[in-house]
Amino acid sequence: MAGNVMEWALDGYWPYPSEPQTNPVGARSVLRIVRGNAFGQDEIDLCRARQRDPTAPSFRRGYFGFRCAHGVQ
Repeated sequence: MAGNVMEWALDGYWPYPSEPQTNPVGARSVLRIVRGNAFGQDEIDLCRARQRDPTAPSFRRGYFGFRCAHGVQ
């Protein structure tokens, strides 16, 4: 999936703490996260899951996408 579109995430943007994190989810900011990199962009070294950028929820690009996931209950 990496490299097709940048993935919109539910997470709000905040700097990660120095201690290890396990699935830090939640809206702690008005900014949202887009992860990875997308087709047609020059920064191939940024095409990884840990790459994240803060983005306003109203900001749109043709290379932003999302992944449908079903939570286990």
